[in-house]
Amino acid sequence: MVKRAEVGPVLATKKRRRQTLVCTNCRNRKSKCDRGKPACSSCVKAGLESSCYYVTDSKSGMHQEILPNLDDFFPQHENLSIDMVSSGNVIKRKRSGTTYLAPFTVGAAKKRDVYLQILDIVCAPPRRVGKLPKSSSQPDAQPSSVSKKNDGEQSTECLPRSMRHIKQLEEQAVDAESTLTSKHKEMCKHLFDKFGRYRKNRFHSWTDENLPLNSLPDADIFFQSVMPYYVENVSELCPIFDLGHLTSGLESFYLRYINAEPPKKLEVDDYAYYSILLLITCLVHMSISFSSVERSKYSIVKTINTDEFISVANHCIYRHDNLRKCSLIRLQSMMLLRFYQWCAPDDGDGEYLQQSAMLMGMIVAACNSLGIGWHCFQHPTKLVGDINFGPSQSIFSQDPKEYQRLWAVVLHWDRKASLLTGLPCLVNSTMRIPNDGLQHLRLYTAKYDNLMQKLATAISNDPSAVNYDSVMRLSTLLKRTLNVDMKEKETHAALALELTITINLLELSVEHARLINCELSGDPEQFQECMPNLMAAILKIINLCEHYLAHSREYLQSTRFYTNKIVELAFSMVGAILPSIILRSGRSTESNTKKILMQYLESIFSTYFKHWGTEYYESFRRLFGSKIIFKTLSYLNEKDPWETLLEYIVTPVTKQEAFEDNLPYQIQNFKKLYYNQGRPKSASDIWDACYVNKELFAFDIDMDSYGKYMPFFEDCAAHDYDVFASFFNKVSSPFLQEVKNLPSVHNVSPIPSALDNFDYNILSNDETGQYDPLTFLKFFEPEI
Repeated sequence: MVKRAEVGPVLATKKRRRQTLVCTNCRNRKSKCDRGKPACSSCVKAGLESSCYYVTDSKSGMHQEILPNLDDFFPQHENLSIDMVSSGNVIKRKRSGTTYLAPFTVGAAKKRDVYLQILDIVCAPPRRVGKLPKSSSQPDAQPSSVSKKNDGEQSTECLPRSMRHIKQLEEQAVDAESTLTSKHKEMCKHLFDKFGRYRKNRFHSWTDENLPLNSLPDADIFFQSVMPYYVENVSELCPIFDLGHLTSGLESFYLRYINAEPPKKLEVDDYAYYSILLLITCLVHMSISFSSVERSKYSIVKTINTDEFISVANHCIYRHDNLRKCSLIRLQSMMLLRFYQWCAPDDGDGEYLQQSAMLMGMIVAACNSLGIGWHCFQHPTKLVGDINFGPSQSIFSQDPKEYQRLWAVVLHWDRKASLLTGLPCLVNSTMRIPNDGLQHLRLYTAKYDNLMQKLATAISNDPSAVNYDSVMRLSTLLKRTLNVDMKEKETHAALALELTITINLLELSVEHARLINCELSGDPEQFQECMPNLMAAILKIINLCEHYLAHSREYLQSTRFYTNKIVELAFSMVGAILPSIILRSGRSTESNTKKILMQYLESIFSTYFKHWGTEYYESFRRLFGSKIIFKTLSYLNEKDPWETLLEYIVTPVTKQEAFEDNLPYQIQNFKKLYYNQGRPKSASDIWDACYVNKELFAFDIDMDSYGKYMPFFEDCAAHDYDVFASFFNKVSSPFLQEVKNLPSVHNVSPIPSALDNFDYNILSNDETGQYDPLTFLKFFEPEI
């Protein structure tokens, strides 16, 4: 036996501890001794080698080290900070409610840009105080309650008094079949009747006792046509259901309540099943209606009258019980309503995407009350049911992955709303979802939550000090990752297109804010880069929209009802920001800048209102305001359009107190300098002295190359009837009446139109008999 003393001292093996480094972009790890490959492979593929830096991993080593400030790893030039709310945080108040204009909305873009502010003020319709006088000669114009109307009454009765006589179009318009006038007459009747019906259905109220259960489609139609279409074409866009459990629950609802004798009272969760049944029918009906492919198998769905379905679903979902406690099926009904509001042409999310914000807050709160959150991914095995309840009452009789699937959808809608508006995310935390856990979620965008949350937070944390370079780097990485992971499945292509346009809209708002910041801070060097970047951002979105219109009939048939909304928002934002470049075109080195940009704007408006103005309520309301803006811009001086507006601002017509109160501070300072000048100077020279110098802030855009390619040219040329060009060609405003007297204006001859003499006075219902198109606009103002 060997004695221990005879053996030498036992030497402990020394464990090698290599320090681990972490990439600041993609969080990949590598050993510190790896010096041969400074950039990780994912950053090389994305083209981000210049911003790929490694910091010490806090999880490695015996002692955790404090993570250094990542700002130290970025080059010094990446400190450009822009103010997205340079004119302040705007609160808009109306009788129907108060709304904060989020940084990325159209309203916020107009408020932070003094050029768009003045254009908006000049084009604003006059406010009529009080109600329109009643006419005793027209008894059918008396207002009536929606609840007391007979089914046979015209839906146009629900429109304001100035619009209730649209039915006289058939009697008093020129009777010329197969002519442009005839088409315009038919379009007028179609539009006002449709949107009058929207208003009627939206304000219809219900009680638990008079719910129209018998108006549901027959069980055979629903389960043989509606439900199969929903499962095949719609469910993947909002995967919130276990489709097997949902079908069983809806079948049970039909057996218990439809045509039951005697009628039974609905239980608490039955209201949720009822609303889900209505919403699924509406979504399928909408998808089939927007699809240009006729499917005989589902043609019977288009015969279902869904006019009352949404008001009934709203009543069931917003019952007082849901405001106190929730269940899984009630949460799913709220999420399906949120999905419908995004897609619907009648209800929608409002002018500034604000009308679903409170519903989204309810959804997040319901998730918290049900225990749905990130812990479903972090610790899924720790989700257990209460032993005091039987298995039939326990949510965990179903797969716990249902919680994960619901949470992924909530995150998707939360991030998308934040990226589109600039508002903070309702769910502030995030994590990287493992790839092996993505398949059962059935939501394509779940894998990007980490990047989407970082991008949204970079804006919403402090909109007054946004790191421009950080935002653009994150958005570029997200877009490139999308391109690499593009799926062939149609629903995935629809979600990818939506997210791509959302990111491009974010970049457009950031570029617009950057341009304004350069003007406010007096930085002509940065401005030289801003204007081409802003124009490039607009062209990116135009190209995406043009590609969508050209190819959506090929690969996005059943999902057009969903993707139409994001494309509509893109048209709206581009149509709002492009006039800011037109008003600054006097600083361009090209003499034809305004002419070409006006052609772009007309093409954009014509395409927008042809495809969306006749279907979507919010788009229809924008039609008339856009027509006034376009007509105002067309009368401005070709050489320097802004000079014409400055001349109008200093005319005696604008010295009214109501006009003065709305002017931004830059214009108020300009007017003081103009009136107090020692020797006569032009309004343009005074503006150069107090705001921006025309020579220092000049820009160079190759307009000749833009003029060779006109967007949507083929789409516009394919139709002889243009909705945008046909409506209100003789609309007038105080500016349009005064413009002929301004020094810089040389040509005020109106552009002739075949519909110039169309008689809109038949819409009048006041005692004077005179119809003012601007008064007509009052109805179409956003109700927020």
